[in-house]
Amino acid sequence: MLTLMALALQGAPISDATSLEYDLQCVSALSFAAQQEGADRAGLVPLSTFYLGRIDARGVSDEAIVAAAKAAMPKLQGADVGAVLESCAGRMDAANSRIDAINRANG
Repeated sequence: MLTLMALALQGAPISDATSLEYDLQCVSALSFAAQQEGADRAGLVPLSTFYLGRIDARGVSDEAIVAAAKAAMPKLQGADVGAVLESCAGRMDAANSRIDAINRANG
């Protein structure tokens, strides 16, 4: 499956941060980045955990994940991995900010 997702990272980024395709795009970008020489793999772990958790929380079947990855492929032709990772990190940062705000309001 990671091979399928890594192949998907060949194109234009998916911008709907609520979609399964977006989560798969982020996992693909993270997998690609982790394989690069000199990669800060430890720094990629929180992002990987966040996006794999989002995928798992959806409760979708393996078949649905494969179908979403296949649907995402054409949308990813020529993607800038750095831009994809920046978008993915921004989504996680926004989620962390929301949780922090909730904690402050209830703390």
